[in-house]
Amino acid sequence: MKRISEELLSRARALMLHPNFYRSRTIYSEIIYKMHSGSNVARFLVNETARSLIANICIYLDSYLDIDDVRSGLTIRKMQNICAERRVASRGRVFAFVKMLELSGYLESCSAADKRYRFLRPTQKLRGYRAELMGAIYAALDQIMPRGGYVRLGSDPAVDLQVMRIAADDYFNGILLLEWHQDILMFADRDGGYQFLLELLREANFFDEPHAFCPQIDVSLFNLSLRLGLSRSHMRKILNDAARAGLLCVDNKPKYKITLNARLLEAFDEHVALLIAYYADIIDNRLGVPRFDPVRDVTASEAKQTRAVKGDPVG
Repeated sequence: MKRISEELLSRARALMLHPNFYRSRTIYSEIIYKMHSGSNVARFLVNETARSLIANICIYLDSYLDIDDVRSGLTIRKMQNICAERRVASRGRVFAFVKMLELSGYLESCSAADKRYRFLRPTQKLRGYRAELMGAIYAALDQIMPRGGYVRLGSDPAVDLQVMRIAADDYFNGILLLEWHQDILMFADRDGGYQFLLELLREANFFDEPHAFCPQIDVSLFNLSLRLGLSRSHMRKILNDAARAGLLCVDNKPKYKITLNARLLEAFDEHVALLIAYYADIIDNRLGVPRFDPVRDVTASEAKQTRAVKGDPVG
């Protein structure tokens, strides 16, 4: 893994001090929470880090598809090679998951000039998941970045393709944002773990106000198991491992009382801030398109409409 630049880290930590950061984090977290809790697509794709990475690599590879170039695009063999090289998952697991994506309607076949190769492409079902995820990031950006207009810019397919390709290049060059947050990976690497973490943060009202203290919450693992579709033994193991790592404290007598430690809360904040800073840097500094300026562009549009109403030439 390549080291994340100190400049990006310092920018993320500066965002955490911004007065609107908590509002920005809340918007992002609420959207992600709803995606996980209300969508079978999100649960199927992102309940565990390896599956999430495989789904994203599918989208990344498709962004470079050229039907006439057999070296481009998404094939099962290419996915197996990439995931094995980066130790994301074994070749057998990649094959099984990609076939499951295809059978479930997340991937579809497309024709190639060379009939010996069989390309796969993400369907709208898979693209819709990514659009929701990026929408959460852009909505958070609009709350905290002075220039605004990220949701509007990100909805442009040409811009979205450029953002996707830049993120793909970074990933294939070894820049893995989630890998930077080992405390978050403690949950995200487990089946349903990230959703479980979001549930704990939500129970602690973490998304409602700044956390000047370590929230204590009473948790019913039985109710959570029904809501998340996870076994109680699985959740107990996650909690015990997180407690041993110093991320939370657990008192299970007579019922589960959990204290979320400051280290876990700060890790989640930095995780969100780094995502926001990373995509802000892509859009503001690395895109080859004119940056949307809400004041300049909206004013120009209104002036053009005014001239049209008056019958003046519109230039």
